[in-house]
Amino acid sequence: MAWTAPRTWVTSEVPPASTMNTHLRDNLNVLRWAGAYKSADEVVNASTVVQDDNHLFTPVGANETWLFETRIIFTTVGVAGFRWTMTGPTGSAGSFWAMFFLSPSTALGVGATETALGTDASAAIGGATQSSLCLRGFITNGLTPGNLRLRWAQDVSDAGATTVKIHSWLVAHRIV
Repeated sequence: MAWTAPRTWVTSEVPPASTMNTHLRDNLNVLRWAGAYKSADEVVNASTVVQDDNHLFTPVGANETWLFETRIIFTTVGVAGFRWTMTGPTGSAGSFWAMFFLSPSTALGVGATETALGTDASAAIGGATQSSLCLRGFITNGLTPGNLRLRWAQDVSDAGATTVKIHSWLVAHRIV
């Protein structure tokens, strides 16, 4: 479905359903976006196996392409670090890059290369400092609808809590 230039309506005109569908429904579908917001903290202890985030995911339909962006606020203790990836439905492909901050004003690092969807990336961040991770990327889906989803864990197993904090978010915009 492609964008159709909106028409100029005439006073007292009663357009047929097909005209309304083209100029309203179809154009709104082209502009579709989705978002997810973390409404509670989520904790992982002593695990390096990435797990689905409870809040940060959004549906992706068959044969759709989306751009996405996240802000993940997290804390980690000891030597745990933080491991993350973005995944999509079976048959999807895409990639993302990361930029992360040790504190709101101190840049810690920027992902220098793109990471394929489903491939783990990590940062050796330790201590109880709150950190922020921003991911940007795209997903091109195949025939199977499903979810674009954040998955995460500790980078090094540690009994201390690694927490993805409330107010983290995911926004996606469908481009095809």
